[in-house]
Amino acid sequence: MFLKEHIQKISLNKIKLKRTPKYLSIQEVTSVGLLFNFEEDNILETIRRAIAILDRRSIKVMALGVYIDKNSLPTENLDSRIKILDKKDFKYANVPDKASIAHFLVEKFDLYIDFTTKDFFPNIFISNAAQATFKIGRQNYKGDPFDLVLDNFKNGTSRSYLNSLIHYLSSIKTS
Repeated sequence: MFLKEHIQKISLNKIKLKRTPKYLSIQEVTSVGLLFNFEEDNILETIRRAIAILDRRSIKVMALGVYIDKNSLPTENLDSRIKILDKKDFKYANVPDKASIAHFLVEKFDLYIDFTTKDFFPNIFISNAAQATFKIGRQNYKGDPFDLVLDNFKNGTSRSYLNSLIHYLSSIKTS
């Protein structure tokens, strides 16, 4: 266990992002990155709903799902903007393979939203490495990559979390 945690710590320390967080209202957002765990109840419907809301506002969206189940990956009817990482996309100690997530990490999002509720290393790694002006999450990770944490929704449904996000982002006034 110690070796695994050591490798994970080294992987996180290699992330060198220089970012200046800035609160953004939904009216200012032009691109959004979403992270989710595929196993969460009704998460795919929530992600589809988020994409539909963002599409109506002409906001570019990219979603990355983590699927760690040993069963075959359910990829039917997935939007082309939703990419799924499965077991083959992770190295030892659950460190995501950089080639598998490069398309997501090179994007400079205005807004990054972590829908995950699991304290799972790939979630922590991706949330720390994602390039975004404003990052929102449901829980605190090691390294605290988020500018806003709505941890009161950590155990709630992904749909209620999405509704709260829309409410909070709509109420932000920037100058």
